[in-house]
Amino acid sequence: MAFCRPCLSSQISLRKEKNMQIKLSAASLFFLLLPYSLQAEDILSQRIRQIQQGIAHHSPISANLFSPAFLHAIPLPQIKALLQKLHQQYGNAVRLLPQTHTPYYGHYLFLFQKNVQIPVKLRISPQPPHKIIGLWFGLPLPYQDSLEKVRKQLQKLPGQVSLCVVEFQGKKAIPLFQIHPQTQLAIGSAFKLYILGCLVDKIQRKQLRWEQVIYLQNALKSHPSGTLHKWPTQSPITLHTLATLMIARSDNTATDHLWNLLGRTSLENQLAKMGHGKPQKNIPFLSTREFFQLKYYPNQQKKTRLFLTLPLEKKKEFLANFLQPTLPTYRLQLDRPKYLDKIGWFASTSDLCRAMQWFYQQRHTSPGQRALQILRINPGLPLSSKSWTYIGYKGGSDLGALNLTYLLQHKNKRWFALSFTWNHPKQNIQSSVAYPLILRLFSLLETKVHKRKTPPPPTKIKPTSKGPQKSAKGKTQHGR
Repeated sequence: MAFCRPCLSSQISLRKEKNMQIKLSAASLFFLLLPYSLQAEDILSQRIRQIQQGIAHHSPISANLFSPAFLHAIPLPQIKALLQKLHQQYGNAVRLLPQTHTPYYGHYLFLFQKNVQIPVKLRISPQPPHKIIGLWFGLPLPYQDSLEKVRKQLQKLPGQVSLCVVEFQGKKAIPLFQIHPQTQLAIGSAFKLYILGCLVDKIQRKQLRWEQVIYLQNALKSHPSGTLHKWPTQSPITLHTLATLMIARSDNTATDHLWNLLGRTSLENQLAKMGHGKPQKNIPFLSTREFFQLKYYPNQQKKTRLFLTLPLEKKKEFLANFLQPTLPTYRLQLDRPKYLDKIGWFASTSDLCRAMQWFYQQRHTSPGQRALQILRINPGLPLSSKSWTYIGYKGGSDLGALNLTYLLQHKNKRWFALSFTWNHPKQNIQSSVAYPLILRLFSLLETKVHKRKTPPPPTKIKPTSKGPQKSAKGKTQHGR
């Protein structure tokens, strides 16, 4: 699962991205010819207010505002439609709050009538008449937000929700915000954190090397996500490349090659090493091919039901002779959640925070540093790189399951972990509902960390007495 990060570039685009951000950027945007004697900052301020007024229809946007290159790429009706949509959804932009700026670039917050704030970035050309060359609208977020508001909305999500946010202080994990953090739920590809951890552990013990080369095997090719299954059999590839593809691209073929190299038993033992509270829920530790064949292959239901009735040792014998010799060409039956609480990989969000704590504790070792580099390649959601100097991420999704797990270092040098899981056994997960809530949580966490200079006294994470929150039914849609 990957998300684009917000940027200003020379590419021209106006579209709804997966991370729910609207981008406008072009070679030129021009409103009125102003006297060159005006300072660039004055012109920058005037430009952003013209955009603000355009949303409110006080000063209608006209073709005279834009260069031919901009209008050729983004027709004027399309720009007007964007501003009109913002007005229809959120009302007028009643306040304009500058955040940071240079003479030719500004980052602002627009505060709307309906208690929504939207970040806006604006760039003007340093050459007179200082045309706008970049314009970006970020994700709408509530202002006057609170953790309690986020908690209530998360608990209203249909199905089961678990959340754990902790701060690391030495060997302690200090809980900051939790919703049923001990509940064991399906985590999708987030299980790959334990494979990366096992690889790091064996490299620490000099049993393996990052630069070690293995050869792709046909029997270990798996279904997407990823592209490695398309590579020729016997292609040479290093363990470092496999680990990178497994984490950054969630490549299942890379995962299964590492799974095979490390061994099922070693991976099962690694769960406890990384602080998993109930490792037995993941025994036998499945490969992704086994997972797909058990859950989503056509005409496999009899074998799957038999597998679920077997004792542990018999399950391992069953799996040893279960896989088809080659990857089938027929389509998987990805129509609805199946065996969500019985087949897959399971962890609580506190387990996953402890897994990230394990990587945090390895940060001063050479293998641990490599692992942190790999974890930061794909940062998941578009978090602020100014607030977070390190963003390590692995998420996961399955039909009926979504997970986001982070290891973070704030610019004030403090370290945190956040893990969020949402399961529904009968409905596909609507990830577009979850992402804004988690981004709001990050925004509140940034503010809280910035304001509180002194860390709180250490306490231990304690299991909640209540069970998982069961919420009202709601129609959802899975986003893969």
